[in-house]
Amino acid sequence: MKRFLFIQQNYPFQNIQAFENQELVLAITAFEQRVSLLFIGNGILQLLEKQSTVRMFRKNFTLIFKAANLYGVDDIYVDSTALSRWEIKPEDLMVKTTQITPAEIKVLAKSFDFILATG
Repeated sequence: MKRFLFIQQNYPFQNIQAFENQELVLAITAFEQRVSLLFIGNGILQLLEKQSTVRMFRKNFTLIFKAANLYGVDDIYVDSTALSRWEIKPEDLMVKTTQITPAEIKVLAKSFDFILATG
């Protein structure tokens, strides 16, 4: 079984990349691979609770993160510097996450077989 780390780094509704990355996560987990998510930079905004897409006429794909563990996502990590930059507290996020520093991200990345930074 291979280990995949998906890095989410884009605003949630800026373009289709974040959505497509999430679709890829779901596809990989369907094949019973080990998947973890890492939210860095602007990607941290994908985890904010109570986002509305009504005025954008888009489906709020970020809600699926609430069920990530049901789909086989092992861990959800967030960059602590991104939280500080955006002045976000862990309780503002829709899911339980593990905060890690940029130095810890480098160490963490070495434990994965594949790293995909597309969303």
